[in-house]
Amino acid sequence: MNIVLLVFNNFSVLNSTNFAIAMGKFLEILLLILLVRFIIRFVIPMFQLTSRATSKMKEMQEQMKEMQEEQNQKHQQQTSKSKTKDGDYIEYEEVR
Repeated sequence: MNIVLLVFNNFSVLNSTNFAIAMGKFLEILLLILLVRFIIRFVIPMFQLTSRATSKMKEMQEQMKEMQEEQNQKHQQQTSKSKTKDGDYIEYEEVR
């Protein structure tokens, strides 16, 4: 009888350690799956979003710089036209 109890106790100890090992592996796999899901569903989209936003901002800044340069050129052309007049001539509109 003692031998049967001893074998049964050893068997239950082995099963509990096997169960603990299996649960540890299960938890590792579960954590790995959760980590992969987090990366795929959150990290990658955030990276894509920020890269798109920075590229759009750079594009808008370039457009604004081009518009500013065009306005500066127009202003310089207008001021160069007004400086070419000789003497003390002042333009005015005729009042009727």
